[in-house]
Amino acid sequence: MSEYDVQYRAIRTSAFDAAVSIDDESNLILGMGVAMPPAFMSALAERARTRDRLNKVSVYYMHGSKAASETIMSDDVLDVLKLHSLFMSPHDRALDARGRARGQTLIHFIPCLFHQVSRLLKEQISPDCIVTTVSPMDRSGHFSLGTNADYSASMIRSSKRVILEVNRMMPRTFGESLIHISEVDMLIEHDQQLMEIPDAASNSTDQRIAKHIASEIPNRATIQMGVGGVPVAVMEKLANHQDLGLHSELLSPPMIRLIRSGVITGAAKKVMPHKHVFTLALGDRDMYDFMDDNPSIVGYPADWVNNPAV
Repeated sequence: MSEYDVQYRAIRTSAFDAAVSIDDESNLILGMGVAMPPAFMSALAERARTRDRLNKVSVYYMHGSKAASETIMSDDVLDVLKLHSLFMSPHDRALDARGRARGQTLIHFIPCLFHQVSRLLKEQISPDCIVTTVSPMDRSGHFSLGTNADYSASMIRSSKRVILEVNRMMPRTFGESLIHISEVDMLIEHDQQLMEIPDAASNSTDQRIAKHIASEIPNRATIQMGVGGVPVAVMEKLANHQDLGLHSELLSPPMIRLIRSGVITGAAKKVMPHKHVFTLALGDRDMYDFMDDNPSIVGYPADWVNNPAV
């Protein structure tokens, strides 16, 4: 047994005990989207229901998941868990609509540029604890943030406490996504299929717009794409391009298809050539499998990836 395995066993705990460790009136940061920790959120909601020495916890995150909608967004915990979203997912918007219909505020939206989210949380919120989902520990004692470097990579170094939910389904990625066990206070083990987002459907208008956009993208260009029918249609029309590069907030299945086909190579990039740079990934199981242990796929914090100066 290695020294890292000894450390691992020493800090491994249950989701319930991890939830019990959250102090009243603390500022809690959760990983976003795919990285939201389902077992921890379920345990935290249960603790909030029992009011076990917990009166108010301010919870900060982006892009709430289905697992969040079934746990920390439940009506019977929202007097204890004060939710703050910096990017409203469909689940967050549904919660907001539910509150508005009753004349209540059930979720607080904080508008912020993505590349400044880490700065806002560090300078204005003062995070007490971050909880996010990671891949299993490797032999060097490192976990990977996998699909989500975004603000988690920065918050792990800025929060007073770090709790990781280890999920074998989370891909192991590289870049500034590695967290050493020496930086971790508690570990939860919970295997669950990752959230999947299907490609957006493109209509005829999207296709016409995409045709114009694709004609403006030269070979060897570096691209960034978001979500929606237009980006999907644009990437479909790049199938005959050569040596495109990727430096993108989002990593999505259409990009993976272009990497596999040899369209996106990164060979002409001036910043991190031959590397496919992203800060968050939303896709399907096939994409997550392709990302796993792939050294060309590198995740970096949003405060660098999305910085307009970069």
